[in-house]
Amino acid sequence: MRKTFVLLPFAASVAIILFAQTPSQRQTISGRVLDPTDKQIENVRVQAYRQSQLLGETRSNAVGEYSITFQSGAPVDTVRYDHTDWFSGTVEHVSGTNDQRVFKTLYKRGAPLSYFQIQETVFAFERIQDIDRARTPVQPLQVNFGEFRYRAAFEELDIIIDKLDVSEDVRNELKRRMAEIKKKYGIGAPAPLR
Repeated sequence: MRKTFVLLPFAASVAIILFAQTPSQRQTISGRVLDPTDKQIENVRVQAYRQSQLLGETRSNAVGEYSITFQSGAPVDTVRYDHTDWFSGTVEHVSGTNDQRVFKTLYKRGAPLSYFQIQETVFAFERIQDIDRARTPVQPLQVNFGEFRYRAAFEELDIIIDKLDVSEDVRNELKRRMAEIKKKYGIGAPAPLR
């Protein structure tokens, strides 16, 4: 019996050593892209960035799932979500040394948005334009304007902001932020109506 007592601590220490995990050199960000009712959104382009450098890219599948594997390291600055029929979204400041599971909600274009949903969408476009400007200036802009119809999204947000039931100061601040985004994308003021 005494012999068994001596072996148990030894066996336990061996088990701890055998089952201890070493830090992984690769990490994964995975999850689902959903609408506000938790219904999956298919074919969303999902990209992960570290210091404005693309770590990986994928598309969400039929049930909205995605997965991007990347080299372990500094935090992931932005996970970006783009789809033609949905306003783009972002998730910021994700650990680059741990696997992450993110369930991101996007807002349908053409659907009414609350003040906070508008704020989130404007912030996402501010973040996205920073990434696009830091990368090859021409290629990302052409892709986003073509495939994801950013110009149309900006125009729709302008209309939503004009109709928003908030103070004039809040409305003007949102308009200023949108004007700055459009300026950085090279979109000037619309031509006056005749």
